[in-house]
Amino acid sequence: VWRMLVQADLGRIDPTATGLRELLSAGEPLNPEVIEHVRRAWGLTIRDGYGQTETTAQVANPPGQPLREGSMGRPLPGFDVVLIDPATGQERTDEGELCLRLDPRPLPLMTGYRDTADASSDELNADAFAGGVYHTGDVVSIDADGYLTYVGRADDVFKASDYRISPFELESVLIEHPAVAEAAVVPAPDPTRLAVPKAHVVLAAGHEPSA
Repeated sequence: VWRMLVQADLGRIDPTATGLRELLSAGEPLNPEVIEHVRRAWGLTIRDGYGQTETTAQVANPPGQPLREGSMGRPLPGFDVVLIDPATGQERTDEGELCLRLDPRPLPLMTGYRDTADASSDELNADAFAGGVYHTGDVVSIDADGYLTYVGRADDVFKASDYRISPFELESVLIEHPAVAEAAVVPAPDPTRLAVPKAHVVLAAGHEPSA
């Protein structure tokens, strides 16, 4: 929704006249370019956050906490976050799958999954709670001050020439271009590099496709 809103003339709206004081974003990661666009128009900074149906909000930028554009914030009270390497299962201090320690178990965390058409609850819960942590399936990076930045779904991040590629990072760069309204990056098979990024874009209003 925010990416759609910035395609409109935000300058036509006076946030002080409407009493608008705080802006929030959730549901999917927010590109830094969108945050900057809204700040230039309204003088307000969108507070991004992260949560799941299984847990409610885990990470956020609450009032009083300095914001870092592109970061979804720091863990909220009640969540002991740990980053796990999806390949080795070892703890990481720089980048890994966002997991929650289960000792003590976070109060907002679900008790477990129910059976689905494709898998039993035992199978689903064994994967979600393996290794004494709850696995979110999302890969994040962390800086020295504990701010978390979304990298991508564990099954979305792909390798090209042995580099780990985050579709979200590339999409964020693409939408900085004034002609790009939306972008989606996917891996395309490559015989030499295993995969290469392929971008699909939606043009912003007033722009026509060209070579």
